[in-house]
Amino acid sequence: MDNFFAFIFQSVPEAFIKLFFAICLLKPTLLPANWRGLVIYSISTSIISYIFRYFNLQMELWIVVLFFLSIIIARFSFPISWYLSLLLNTVSYIVQLIGEFIILYLANSIFNLSLIQVQQSLTYRIGLPYLYLVPLLLLAFYFKRHHFHIKERWVNHKYKWGLPLISLQLVLGLMIHALYFIPNNSYYTFFIRFPFLTIAMVLVSIIFFIYVNHIQQKEIHDHITYAETPLIDELEKMIAQWRSYRHDFHNHIEVLYVLLEEEKYAEAKQYMTNLHKKVIESQSLFPFKQPAVQALLKAKMVQAEEKGIQLAVKSEEMLIFPQMKSYDIVLILGNIIDNAIDVLHDSNQQLKQIEIGYKKVLNICLLEITNNGPQIPSDMREKIFTKGISTKSEGKHQGMGLPTVKGIVESYNGEITVNSDEGTTSFRVALFIES
Repeated sequence: MDNFFAFIFQSVPEAFIKLFFAICLLKPTLLPANWRGLVIYSISTSIISYIFRYFNLQMELWIVVLFFLSIIIARFSFPISWYLSLLLNTVSYIVQLIGEFIILYLANSIFNLSLIQVQQSLTYRIGLPYLYLVPLLLLAFYFKRHHFHIKERWVNHKYKWGLPLISLQLVLGLMIHALYFIPNNSYYTFFIRFPFLTIAMVLVSIIFFIYVNHIQQKEIHDHITYAETPLIDELEKMIAQWRSYRHDFHNHIEVLYVLLEEEKYAEAKQYMTNLHKKVIESQSLFPFKQPAVQALLKAKMVQAEEKGIQLAVKSEEMLIFPQMKSYDIVLILGNIIDNAIDVLHDSNQQLKQIEIGYKKVLNICLLEITNNGPQIPSDMREKIFTKGISTKSEGKHQGMGLPTVKGIVESYNGEITVNSDEGTTSFRVALFIES
C-alpha cells in the first residue's frame, strides 16, 4: 500500500512536473495538443521505475537504463525527434537530480536524515520531493506564460550535440556525487566502489573532446573558405585584367617601335615618360606588403575601373593591422569596398571616388574607407550593422557584409563607426595594438 501511495502521489507527479518544466523551457509549442502524451510518459516511466525497484536492480544500472527508456517513451508519446527527446529528458533528469541533491543535503545537514531513512519513511518519500517540485512547477508556468524559449535563444543547431554531452556529464557527475549520501553501513555502499559511472564519464569526456575538436576544425575551415571565396573570385577578374594589360603592353611596344623606326625620338621619349609615370603611379597605389591585401586591392581597383570609379590608397605604413589575420583583413576591406562600389555604381555622381586611408596614431591603428556616394540616413547608420538590414537596391546580397565586418572587428576588441553627409560617407575601423 505504501508503494501505491508513493506511486500516485510522488513518482507520477514528479515525472510529470520535471518533463513539463523541460518542455516549457525547450519547446513550449508541444503543450497545447500533447497533454495526453505527457500523462502517458509520466505513468509509463513511473511504472518502469517501480519494476526496477521490485527486481532490486543495481542503482547505477537502474537510473541509466531508465534514462534511455525515458527517451524512447518520450519519442513515441508526443511524437518528437530523437534529438528533442534526448534534450527534454536530459533537462528533466538534471533538474530532478539537482532538486533531490539539495533536498537530501538540507535533510542531512539540518535534520540528520540519511537517504535510507528518507526511503523508508512514506511521509518523507512523498513530502520531501514537493519542496523542489512546487517551485519547479511555478517556474515552468512562468516560462510558459512569458513564452520563454531557451532552444531558440541559446541552442545553436550547429552545436546541437554539445548540450546533450555536457548534460550527460552533469547527470553522471550528480549520480556519483549522490552516492556519498548513502550511509557506510548500508547495503548500497558497494555502489561507490563500482566503477560503472566513472568509466561512463571518461568515455563521455573523450567523445566530447573529439566532438569539440571536430567543431573547431570545421569552424576554421568554414572561416577560411568564407574568406577565400570572394578573394578567389576577385583574383580571377584580376588575372583577366592582367591579360588585357599584357595585350596593351604589346600595343605600347609597337607604338614605340614605329616611332623609333620613323626617327621620331622626341615623341618616343614623351611617350616613354608618360608610360613610366603611369607605371610608377600604379606601383605606389598599394603600399601594403601583405600579399593577400595587395591582391585584394588590385582586384578591387580593376573592378572599380570597370564601373568608372576611381580607387585610391593612401598610407605610410607597410602593414595594415599587423595583429589581425590576413583573411579577416580581406573580409573587412572586401565587404566595405564592395558596398562602396555598389553604391557609387547606382548613383548619378559624375566623378565617383573611393579613398582608402590607413595610419597609426600611438597604439591605435585607423583604417578609413571613404566614398562620395549618397548620404546614409541618420536612422540607418546603426541599423546597417544588423543582419538583414541593407541600403542596397533589390536583387543584391543584402544585410550580410557589414554585420560580418562588425563581428570581426569586435572579435579583435576594435570598433567600427560610420559618418555620412551629403558629400561623403566614411567607415572607420579603429584597433588598439600592444606596443
